[in-house]
Amino acid sequence: MACGTGIAHATDQYEVVVHPGVSEKTISKSSLRAIFGMRLHAWPDGTAIQVFVMPDDAASHAAFSKEKLNVFPYQLRSA
Repeated sequence: MACGTGIAHATDQYEVVVHPGVSEKTISKSSLRAIFGMRLHAWPDGTAIQVFVMPDDAASHAAFSKEKLNVFPYQLRSA
């Protein structure tokens, strides 16, 4: 974060974390959008995907949503 401004940017350090038992090592942007948009419910091996997100007003969540998924936090919430 920039010197106490409270604004997060996609270049900040954050990442998508998956359980070590998941065989996927990389996830495409379209797959991430489908996962966080609740359109993709399982990994290729059939294991259920469980999504955890931060509150809409969290700066890093807003940055990730807008800059990486190209959606606003309220759009994710509505999904």
